[in-house]
Amino acid sequence: EAQFLLLNEQMRLGLLSNPIFIILVSATLWPIVPHESIMTWIGVWGLVFIIRVYGYYQVKNFSAPGNAFEKWHGFVTVTTLLYALTWGGALFLVWPADSPAHQLVLIMPIVGMVAAGAAAYAPVMAIDRAFILGLTIPLIVRFVTVGTFGYIAVSIMAVIYMFVSLGIMKNLYYSGAEAFLTSFKNQELAETMQLKNADLEKALSNIKALSGMLPICANCKKIRDDQGYYQQIEHYITEHSEAEFTHGICPDCAKELYPDISMSDN
Repeated sequence: EAQFLLLNEQMRLGLLSNPIFIILVSATLWPIVPHESIMTWIGVWGLVFIIRVYGYYQVKNFSAPGNAFEKWHGFVTVTTLLYALTWGGALFLVWPADSPAHQLVLIMPIVGMVAAGAAAYAPVMAIDRAFILGLTIPLIVRFVTVGTFGYIAVSIMAVIYMFVSLGIMKNLYYSGAEAFLTSFKNQELAETMQLKNADLEKALSNIKALSGMLPICANCKKIRDDQGYYQQIEHYITEHSEAEFTHGICPDCAKELYPDISMSDN
């Protein structure tokens, strides 16, 4: 989910720049391509663009896991593929067959989007693949259908470029996934250490220590507490520490209290 949300955030730059590309390309092709074709292309692109913007804001504000995540994951994958195909389809719908210079104006944004998409969409491999293939396959088919040697050669280079882009995307995906995994492990470790520190602080707070001078009776050995009352030494120490007492009789006291009983008899 974290990778998916990162990808959605990185789509923002593409959503902002794409309208500029469509305006510049349409304005350049307007004098030599039938206007109906250009308007059809802009209309299809605009519809998919609106759906894509809707999906972007829905994902940006969503936080529910499970089914909601799967739903929007599929939605973004499909709309990304459609978005790529609107540009790939332009190679057939508004292709300026008689002007190589104008062809270049149409091709350059597609090549740039492939390169940018390989990096921006890398957090989710399925969406990135949909974007790259949706752009490059129509480009390759367009070059092949022209049929001349130069376009065939360019189509071969486009195939190589496609596989290189897919390879870069794959490496970026695994690097990003590893970075996310490391960050989650570090977060889990930090939470574990925080819990251990809390347990340690709790344990230390339960430790009671006796310190300072204790006022004790020289005769009966009772200790005076903070309220001025004298308590048995056992009671006082039990209250002010974690110590507990168990009673017995030492040999000297046994002789004094029970002179008729020999300690060796015990």
